[in-house]
Amino acid sequence: MTERKSGSESVNTNEELAKLMAKHNLSVQDVADLIEVSYDSVINWSRKTRVAPMPKVALLALRLSIELKRL
Repeated sequence: MTERKSGSESVNTNEELAKLMAKHNLSVQDVADLIEVSYDSVINWSRKTRVAPMPKVALLALRLSIELKRL
């Protein structure tokens, strides 16, 4: 699953998850807790092989949770 960015650049939601986790030093459990999903779901989205696409709504929830945590 990809989302459109400006121009023709596409960003994979799973790649965005990895970037957010690295940038904010989040563990798999941190992400699961922030967006209220199972640990296994985050593991599936984090895999490098046989990737399960992260739903855009989950990625949005993670972004919002990170921002709210910073306030």
